[in-house]
Amino acid sequence: MKGGIRYHPEVDPDEVNALAQLMTWKTAVADIPYGGAKGGIGCSPKDLSTSELERLTRVFTQKIHDLIGVNADVPAPDMGTNAQTMAWILDEYSKFHGYSPAVVTGKPINIQGFMWDEEKVNQELKRYMTKAFHNIKGLCKSHNCDLRMGAFTLGVNRVARATLLRGWEA
Repeated sequence: MKGGIRYHPEVDPDEVNALAQLMTWKTAVADIPYGGAKGGIGCSPKDLSTSELERLTRVFTQKIHDLIGVNADVPAPDMGTNAQTMAWILDEYSKFHGYSPAVVTGKPINIQGFMWDEEKVNQELKRYMTKAFHNIKGLCKSHNCDLRMGAFTLGVNRVARATLLRGWEA
């Protein structure tokens, strides 16, 4: 699976679950052979010192080390995390499983990270998303469906599902 790790005060299980589901769609659209995943800690990283962030990340990694890995879940930076966070995860993970730089993406270049140009990444993302949209639009046209209704149905379905899961039946 593939997905980011997020540190933000408003992180909660419902948000993490929704983001993991969205990541599943992102990997499918990009034709990446992974499912979606997401992780998070409800904290305000800007209010923590570097050493507090490191301790938090290492303890988090100790709790999830059996859930992540090259053949399981490959975390990446997300809101409130960065290359340094990924380096701490890699270092802590290595204590349990040996050095495995592929356990995370988005790590610093000096520990086998990938140097990338954000502008080029954004251009490629735009290209892939445009292609995906046109593919979906073509499918809708060939099956005589209304793309706007499909988007509406998805929105209603998610809201309805979340409502039912919380027991708020109409």
